[in-house]
Amino acid sequence: MHRTRVNRDIALAVLASGAAALVAAIRPPDALTSDLLRGLLLTYGPPAMLIGGGLAFHFHRKAMARDALARGDGVMLRWRIEPALWRDFLALEARLCAEPNALPNDLPLDPPVPGRGLEVIAGREALQVGDALFTLPRRGEPQVTRATMVRSVTGVTYVELQLFTPQIYGDGSRPPRWSVLRVPVQRGAEREAMGFVAHYESGRPAEPGFLHGRGDGSDADDESVCKRCGFRTHKLISGCPQCHGNLLSRRWARRFGVAMGVLGLGLVVGMAVLLHALLPMLLHPGRSFGSTRFDGGPLAAAMVIAVLGAVLVFGCVAAVHGFRQGRDDGKGPRSWPIALGLAGAVAALAWLV
Repeated sequence: MHRTRVNRDIALAVLASGAAALVAAIRPPDALTSDLLRGLLLTYGPPAMLIGGGLAFHFHRKAMARDALARGDGVMLRWRIEPALWRDFLALEARLCAEPNALPNDLPLDPPVPGRGLEVIAGREALQVGDALFTLPRRGEPQVTRATMVRSVTGVTYVELQLFTPQIYGDGSRPPRWSVLRVPVQRGAEREAMGFVAHYESGRPAEPGFLHGRGDGSDADDESVCKRCGFRTHKLISGCPQCHGNLLSRRWARRFGVAMGVLGLGLVVGMAVLLHALLPMLLHPGRSFGSTRFDGGPLAAAMVIAVLGAVLVFGCVAAVHGFRQGRDDGKGPRSWPIALGLAGAVAALAWLV
């Protein structure tokens, strides 16, 4: 099994363990009598579900991209890097990296090339070199800002994709990053490699989907606007080339806003129903309500109310923000700080009460 699948399975296990911990804390078995243990389970459960689910989705997408290349879906060409070419490329790479303002190469250069060489699979939205897989989506990150094919003075021909990863919106923990993806081209594959370069240099217009259009300027709703500097473009890029802020198209803002509003409304309804069913038991531990009862103490009850109440408030803010964004094309202020602040306030209030 490839490492990507192993990572996905580990993330799924973390997700499952978080769900099991949450269920065990809310409806504990008779042997689980410690309030401290219930509190630890409640503290572990929701973050484990969130982190495990996010990582599982990420690694699942990587695994699907690898499988698509293996099946030949979207593959443009293949070639093999022989050991002699790899050694010449490493020498060239050392000189290129020593130049002033040189961008780092994302291609792993440490593993030695096996005797049979490294297979390169060039696809329309991914590039695989040996075991290293690079997803290059039309919409998303990293975005390809430039594609070239260069023949060096030493005779080594290589393909170079310049990549840009925008910063996380409103978060300084991950600044914008520029890098390159340089891959040597085996002699005889230059003509096909030029087609690969032209594909990425063209901007790769795509068929319109639910959240994005073609990216060729044929639809005014596909225009993306940078909130920082006002830069506008119809291209399928997520980072502003002027100030490196995030771009948001009208189509994406409207449809994603409505989808987020519906999901937020679902959270509100679900948490309201759950609180209505559990609140009597949580306020009166040990009493039977029908065929169920809550045997935990005040600490466990407060943690359950805090978690459910925080999710309820977060869903309310998400629903309001989503429907407002769908109406106003995302022109209003960001609401996630308000959602997190209110959710934290509800959790703190539950603890105090």
